Amino acid sequence: MDSRIKIRKNMKTINKIKMLLVLVVLFLSNTLVYAQEDFTPDTEDVAPAAPINNWVLPMFILAVGIGFYLLRKQQQQVVK
Repeated sequence: MDSRIKIRKNMKTINKIKMLLVLVVLFLSNTLVYAQEDFTPDTEDVAPAAPINNWVLPMFILAVGIGFYLLRKQQQQVVK
């Protein structure tokens, strides 16, 4: 019985180390994810800017609403 508990603790430790290693790789590997290379100085950008700023507030409100909905749904499942 005692050996099973030690094995479980070791597996938990190994899983934590694996998760930490994955997170470190994901957070520190940002140099591999550049979208495009630098332009030469004589390049003119002819495409209009993306209207991202128009959608920041509606997406924030939507995210808060979805968060409240999911939290309430989770609380109702716990009560049952």
